[in-house]
Amino acid sequence: MKKTKAKLLKKIHGGQVCQIVSTTARLGLADLLAEKPLSAEQLAKRLKIELGVLSRLLSSLVALHLLEEREGRYHLSDEGHHLAKNDADSLHALAVYKGSPIVWNAHGKLYEGIKKSLSPFELAFDQDLFSHLGQHEEHCAIFQEAMASYERQSSTKILDLYDFNQLPTFLDVGGGLGNFALTIMDKYPQTQGAVFDLPSVIRIAKNDRLNFHAGDFFESVPEGFEAYLLRNILHDWSDLKCVKILKNIRKACREKAKLLIFETFYDRTHNSRLGKFSDLTMFTLTPGGKERTLEEITELLNESGFCLLNSYQTTSSKSLVEAIPLP
Repeated sequence: MKKTKAKLLKKIHGGQVCQIVSTTARLGLADLLAEKPLSAEQLAKRLKIELGVLSRLLSSLVALHLLEEREGRYHLSDEGHHLAKNDADSLHALAVYKGSPIVWNAHGKLYEGIKKSLSPFELAFDQDLFSHLGQHEEHCAIFQEAMASYERQSSTKILDLYDFNQLPTFLDVGGGLGNFALTIMDKYPQTQGAVFDLPSVIRIAKNDRLNFHAGDFFESVPEGFEAYLLRNILHDWSDLKCVKILKNIRKACREKAKLLIFETFYDRTHNSRLGKFSDLTMFTLTPGGKERTLEEITELLNESGFCLLNSYQTTSSKSLVEAIPLP
């Protein structure tokens, strides 16, 4: 077979691989095998799944090098260990999220969305992503856990760029379950963080070290913090919506407050596959979101009453923009 044909076939079958991995994570199969190797019969009994069906899944996982079969028992491979919830570098939450209906059903409408220039998610669910999450607690939990997992993958390099000790208090706007705020506080113990998000998110967020504020950043943002953080928020929204968010933060800012924006800056060349995929994901899932260039972020800041102070590029795909309120 031609190499080009083999490469294309691999891409065509990518969706099936995603569902196999996601299903494995949802079943908790990797968590059982992280405790000790088990036979197919033992796994079927523990998972309450018919043995013949489970054996098909197990065979696929061996083929994907996520499991190894030795002497009638299944063992997690080094790669497979990352599907267990308690693994130090766990990707469990991301695997569940990528195969969940909120992602899968939306991607299934990509053709119609492209043809009609409409949000595939809204075509699939008859409402935008965040309205849906506000009404479906299970999907909200899946989404928030996945966003927390993304945070764990990239926070270290971001936090090495900026000295948060200069900011005694900060509010993580749209901060979800508070994982990013806690990561900052762990690295910079002199800081005190708080999280602002929708009531549906705050209901499932639990941590005694943080103050949680429920609300809607399209209406208002709590006042009185030395810094306001936006991590992966602006790319969820249209330019008009972003300006509304930023203006509400500007109203809440003290004279010397800082605004810190953590985003993926879009490269208009064709060099960054990750950026291109992320930009298409924003079209697929969000109500008008997109990845932006640094120049486009700067324009939004200026229109909203902020001035760009500094920008920092990590070695990963994320960047940090520091801005201050215009007088």
